[in-house]
Amino acid sequence: MMDVYMLAVLAAIFGMFYAFTRWCEHVVDGEGRGEQ
Repeated sequence: MMDVYMLAVLAAIFGMFYAFTRWCEHVVDGEGRGEQ
């Protein structure tokens, strides 16, 4: 049985991984300029 803390940690790791992949795609599409 999983507890809430473990689920929160897994959700945070997944969210960070998803945000990182989206950021990488944005950098590739924007040619590495950091401006929006």
